[in-house]
Formats: sequence, C-alpha cells, structure tokens
Amino acid sequence: MRFTRTVKSILIAAPVLGVTGFGVLTYSPKERVAEAGTITVNSTLGDEVQRVELVNCDVTQGWPVMVVRDIRSKGPWWIQSKCEPEGSNRYKARVHFGNDKTSPGTKYQMVVLSVADSAAAAKFEVGKTMEDLPIHLPHSDPIEVVRK
Repeated sequence: MRFTRTVKSILIAAPVLGVTGFGVLTYSPKERVAEAGTITVNSTLGDEVQRVELVNCDVTQGWPVMVVRDIRSKGPWWIQSKCEPEGSNRYKARVHFGNDKTSPGTKYQMVVLSVADSAAAAKFEVGKTMEDLPIHLPHSDPIEVVRK
C-alpha cells in the first residue's frame, strides 16, 4: 500500500501537533482562579491559608466536594467537610490544611469535584482519603496554597 505525499505529511504532523498542544496546555501559566467548566473557587494560586479556612465555590451543576493534598509528599487527597449551600450555585465548606504540627510554608493543592447531588456528595466521607481524583467527575484545576 502506497501513501501519497500529503497522507504521509498528515501521518507525521498529527502526532507532533498533538504533543505540542499538550505541552502548551500543560506548561502554560495557570489562571489565578481555578475554573473547570462550571466550577469557580474563590482562592487563588499562592494564597496563604490558616490551618482551617472557610472556602467558597460556585458550581452551576451538581454538588461540590472539596479535597486537599500536601504537594511535597504527593500524598492522598483528603476529603473535606461537606459543602453547604449559600444561595444559588454558591457553596462553602471548612477546609483543613494540615494539622497543629504542620510547619509554615507547607504547600497544598485544593480541588473542587462536582458530583450529581447532595446524596452523591454524602458518599465522600469527611476525613477519608483518595489516592487519585476520580477521572469521571468534573473538577476545578488544582489551586496551590501555602500554609501560614
């Protein structure tokens, strides 16, 4: 089977362009507010946080579940307190960044997952951990924050 010059060019260029596009998306500067479709979080990259913070988010579809992990250890994602509605599409939750022994300067990532409803959110037990984020759920981009 012989390919024309045009077909050969496409077969060579397509993977290269795909990898280039992935690199641009992966390594381009992050926005200061995490958004994943319909999820917006009020915290921004580099914010300093206390051990416990009240975090607000807007989710236009579904119900939010907040998770946090220590960046250094690439540890598990810790499921945070249940999100409470604060009006149309706005929610809040108490989020813990470490414990009383956590040293200042520790960096964390926070992500908001969007599940179907409050019943689905209840399946995420507060204080439990997940090794990976569920790939089938919409979620915000990770927001990096620093412990005061």
